[in-house]
Amino acid sequence: MGRSELSENGSSSGPWERKRARTKQAIQQHALRLFGEQGYHATTVEQVAAAADLAPSTVFRYFPTKHDLVVIEDHLTLIRPFIAPFRDQPAELGVVDALHNAVRTAFADTGAGRQEHVDMQNRARLVVSIPEVWAANMGGMTTIMRVMSELFAERAGRDSTDPEILCLTRMLCGSMTVAWLTAGSGGEFDLPAILEDTVAHLKTGFDL
Repeated sequence: MGRSELSENGSSSGPWERKRARTKQAIQQHALRLFGEQGYHATTVEQVAAAADLAPSTVFRYFPTKHDLVVIEDHLTLIRPFIAPFRDQPAELGVVDALHNAVRTAFADTGAGRQEHVDMQNRARLVVSIPEVWAANMGGMTTIMRVMSELFAERAGRDSTDPEILCLTRMLCGSMTVAWLTAGSGGEFDLPAILEDTVAHLKTGFDL
């Protein structure tokens, strides 16, 4: 995966593509709201369609199955905010120091009131409680791991399969999974705080 692909924001520039993306996002937001209010199994696709003022066939065109309404299509949304800040860190900083700085600054505007944060928390609770949705979303963790390992390898001047690069990547991905599980158990989905705490311990070490 090249540098340009790592920096890609996943959006399309054409008017049709932008309209399609907005429609898809609106459908998913209505679905997440209804799932949260009524429960996943009690909510029908027809109800989601009505809330979005669309025909059920239109919803199925965007989301072939009901559980697709909860699946994260672009898994890099979880880490994209810190890709550019990580790369912008001074060249003399090592991977962990650069990562710590990037995590502390990249998510500064991720307030609990922002719609994407609310959506992510609602999605996390559903993902953890519905096995087939959990499986579908966790499949994307391989994409996140690959991108993160390539970012770290790029700064360290190593191969992305280097054992230490992979170990760091796995620790951070484990922290992200904990964030999902915490939200699924009724806690707040606070990915920035969990990542920062993990990286801070990596910097200072563990006294166990």
